[in-house]
Amino acid sequence: RDQPRSRGLGDVYKRQAYMWADLAAANDHPKAIELRNTVAQALAPADIAKAQQLAKECQARIYKGC
Repeated sequence: RDQPRSRGLGDVYKRQAYMWADLAAANDHPKAIELRNTVAQALAPADIAKAQQLAKECQARIYKGC
């Protein structure tokens, strides 16, 4: 990450992608860990933490309103 990253809608989509990949990985979906790790490379640590929190909240709501 040599270049500064811009903050914007793309980060929201990346957090959502990470969230869904994280949920899929938790449910033993093939290739989910690989996808989650690929998306993580495009996120800042704070974004990953937020996505992980979103995944927990989504799971607690039984995947409704995610």
